Amino acid sequence: MLEKLLSELPPGAAVLRERRTRRDDGTLFELIPSNHDAAAILVHVEDRFDLVDFSFGESGTWELPVEGRNRNAGIDGILSEVEDMCRAVIAGNCECRQNRFSSVSRIFVDGFACQVRNILQLSMRTRTTRYLPYHDGLRIRG
Repeated sequence: MLEKLLSELPPGAAVLRERRTRRDDGTLFELIPSNHDAAAILVHVEDRFDLVDFSFGESGTWELPVEGRNRNAGIDGILSEVEDMCRAVIAGNCECRQNRFSSVSRIFVDGFACQVRNILQLSMRTRTTRYLPYHDGLRIRG
């Protein structure tokens, strides 16, 4: 699926890396944009394939389907949600907000905000990072 998304981008807009996990119990896929103000995407698929971890930029991690829109989704539903989230990140429809004691990561998919919060992440300052699209031709939310 990430190969398909990469093929839809202009040449040089991103690279896709794939590698096994350190414990050899799954595969990590990383889509890295050439635009340094865009967010990289990381997808971890376990060999047993009942969970998929998704993260972008400096964000937290979604465990799908548990933290997704459909907690009872099968593999097709999980992959569909991952694709929707990837497309939103590629289009720059995502942000990370770091507070003093936590962070909140949001992806805006079809008018819906997918969000994950990480608590007890200490920071000296509060900041919001709004990521840009992978290339100029993509639409971002208003």
